[in-house]
Amino acid sequence: MTWRSPYLLLAALAATGSPAQTSSDGAFMKCRACHSLSPAASGMAGPSLGHLIGRKAGSLPDFPYSPAMKASTVIWTRETLDAFLHAPAKTVPGNRMPFPGIASDAERAAVIDLLAAH
Repeated sequence: MTWRSPYLLLAALAATGSPAQTSSDGAFMKCRACHSLSPAASGMAGPSLGHLIGRKAGSLPDFPYSPAMKASTVIWTRETLDAFLHAPAKTVPGNRMPFPGIASDAERAAVIDLLAAH
């Protein structure tokens, strides 16, 4: 099959999933609705997740974090991200993220690997 338009090819790949799509990309789809991996992203419901590893929770200057996230002493590491992604409300009680968590160890690991690479 030949594609006369690159736009049609992109639309088909978006609808069916790219063969090169990794499990990290797929797992991050749950996050993408509110977060970006671009460090300069703004205007989204959640803060940028670019350059997250090593950053203090609630520390981006231009994002309106919940008081609970701002007061948190969490530094984002693989371990703290794993705990947060498993149970956000338990890890940072009172945070505003309306997300129940990711139960699958493999999915959490895939998201954390993606975040560590950005």
